[in-house]
Amino acid sequence: MTTGIAERYQRGLSWILAFGFFLWSAFVAIGAGILGSILNCSETAEGCDQSGFPSLLEPWTWGEYDVYPEVGLIALAGLVFACAFLVFVVRGRRLPAGITLLLNLVLMSYPFFAGLTGEGQAAFSFGPLLGLAALVMMQCSVVPRPPAMR
Repeated sequence: MTTGIAERYQRGLSWILAFGFFLWSAFVAIGAGILGSILNCSETAEGCDQSGFPSLLEPWTWGEYDVYPEVGLIALAGLVFACAFLVFVVRGRRLPAGITLLLNLVLMSYPFFAGLTGEGQAAFSFGPLLGLAALVMMQCSVVPRPPAMR
């Protein structure tokens, strides 16, 4: 009886962590990927001192460029992977959940660096830990104890 309650508790906790990761991804996609990248390179802002297009292999440099439409589309694609991650965690599929978590983090790195300031990056760097914690909670399984010897 106790094992069943513990398993439900672990499953529920992994669902809550996965939903928290989804909310983090939604904020980064909409707040940083769309709104932040627009405001980062507005005419009154000091940003966007580089001309051209940034390297795809260096997402941390995207805050210095005007990348609004591109980074918004990348952010929405990352949000699709966040939805898939949530579904895989709820269904208990560990490998697909891990793969979609990695793909989401790769895609979310572009809007994260393009639309957030240094202070915003520090404040919202907890998001990947939520996804990782959800995977760890899925991996930890309750080992049933053998019946006590009398």
